[in-house]
Amino acid sequence: MIELVGKTLQGRYKIERFLGQGGMSTVFLGEHLRLGRKLAIKALAPGVTNARQLEAEARIMASLSHPGLALVLDFFEESGRIYMVMEFVSGRDLEQVAKLAPKPLSQRRVLEFAAQMLDVLEYLHSQEPPVIVRDLKPGNVMMDEGGRLRLIDFGLAKRLQPVPGGMELGMGSIGFAPIEQYGRGVADERSDLYALGAVMLFLLSDQVPPDAAARLKEKAPLPDPRPVNDSVTDSVWSALQAMLELEPARRPQTASAVRQLLGLVPGPVEPQPVQKPTSRLCPVCQLPLQTTPKLKVEIDCCAQCGGVWLDRGELDQLAEVAQVYPEPPKKRTFWEQLTALIKG
Repeated sequence: MIELVGKTLQGRYKIERFLGQGGMSTVFLGEHLRLGRKLAIKALAPGVTNARQLEAEARIMASLSHPGLALVLDFFEESGRIYMVMEFVSGRDLEQVAKLAPKPLSQRRVLEFAAQMLDVLEYLHSQEPPVIVRDLKPGNVMMDEGGRLRLIDFGLAKRLQPVPGGMELGMGSIGFAPIEQYGRGVADERSDLYALGAVMLFLLSDQVPPDAAARLKEKAPLPDPRPVNDSVTDSVWSALQAMLELEPARRPQTASAVRQLLGLVPGPVEPQPVQKPTSRLCPVCQLPLQTTPKLKVEIDCCAQCGGVWLDRGELDQLAEVAQVYPEPPKKRTFWEQLTALIKG
């Protein structure tokens, strides 16, 4: 498939370089020659006869519109090969984010990711009939340069329809696919919720969860993330265990139920007593510091000398953001990156 690099398709899509490869397709970075726009071009592998799967994926994605989904722009056949043209999402997938972090991601950050993915799943599952992803995994979720998560691969997606005999052939990714995708039932909304729980567990523990089939056959336990990640609370660990139940009927049944379980739905706001604000003083100028939000972290800055004053919690939050942001053009130390982030 590398021989496609440099070729122009349909007189307007130039293939620039290889991006990645899946079970039945290869993805390239391309450019629309007339518009100058970067695109992702998915090509069906030679010899693969199941072109209907790629066409079904294209039709499903083309019918959807959500900020958490990559857009499908075109679908065609040329020289006996099937192609799908998609929006190119620049950034890193969650698998790369986890590899770059020096330790498992904090619960706070993983819950932020979960909230975004639940938005996407609620949208997909609300379609008529519901759209089931069936292959939600870290490598299929991109974090774009603005920090937003985007689902980029619908290679196994389907619209939920009755299946003759009530069974499906095995499909999905090891560690992230639920047991019903191994020929033991029909994938539905609860299957995607299982996969989301597996993605969260992977990010919190830096370990791929055990395969569902192995869990059923060998009674393999789920890895408890708390010994390696002290930010994980007992309540979130309990929620993950519920999401990763082998029996679909024992899992949360909807994305909304998962929100409740993870504590992502705010409860009633209780009135708080009004407290007199206190000002921190600049140690150098002895003037009140001004609070400035940077990357969702409140930082105290001195307008006189330009000094920046961080407590330990603020430093930890900024350090975590710095770990998963795109690499700078040139090699910089951690403190140089942190300084650049603060100065924005």
